[in-house]
Amino acid sequence: MQARLLAVRCLLEVEKGGYSNLVFKQQAPRSGLEGRDLSFAAAVFYGTLERSITLDYLLSPLLKKGVGGLDPEVRAVLRSGLYQCLFLDSVPAAAAVNESVRLCRAMKKSSAAGLVNAVLRKASARGLQPIQEISSEQERFSVEYALCPELVALLINQYGERAQEIMRSMLRRPRPAARVNTLRTSREALIEYLEQEGVKAEAAPLDGAILLSGEYLASAALADGRMRIQSLAAQTAALALAAEPGMEILDLCAAPGG
Repeated sequence: MQARLLAVRCLLEVEKGGYSNLVFKQQAPRSGLEGRDLSFAAAVFYGTLERSITLDYLLSPLLKKGVGGLDPEVRAVLRSGLYQCLFLDSVPAAAAVNESVRLCRAMKKSSAAGLVNAVLRKASARGLQPIQEISSEQERFSVEYALCPELVALLINQYGERAQEIMRSMLRRPRPAARVNTLRTSREALIEYLEQEGVKAEAAPLDGAILLSGEYLASAALADGRMRIQSLAAQTAALALAAEPGMEILDLCAAPGG
């Protein structure tokens, strides 16, 4: 239960205004979790955030006052529980429901245990089918791909028939990647070093980029600055800028980032 408890606590901190990556970084050491348990907590936390529009749409009809009328703790438990039921193949729905009921007691919300049990059972049984019954294409895309209506409208306007595939791709999990600090090492040397640590790495299509798998976050190469975790999409954007020596660059990224 501790992994799920960590995920719920992080969800509550984000609802108070915290940045997701900073919240998890702060809360994780306090939990005492490691390895697979910590990875599971991260998957539930970030997955629940990512799918919140979808989850709220499916939960609201089953609640008298909707998701917004719940206590924050109960809301976080319901969202994370339904995320596990619908989107984590490794978690049986019955286990997700039972653990969510236990979480209510751990969060001192025992009075909501019956509600959580009933709502999660109904919502998990219905699955994603209610989404396909939405008549408005724009609203259906918003709920199905967990995107705000404004972004859906923008994508449809700009990309037409390609818009849905673009929305779908946003939910795919890209393989972790890193940028090689070529002032410190070469891509080939870094790949060889990582393999000695037991981390699988290979050259990516972009210059100075590698794809990773394994326990790469524990690598000394990350700690000493020979590489920096960065998605291929972010690296592509930097390359597309085509910055030249002497240029002044204004960075208008919206997230706290690295």
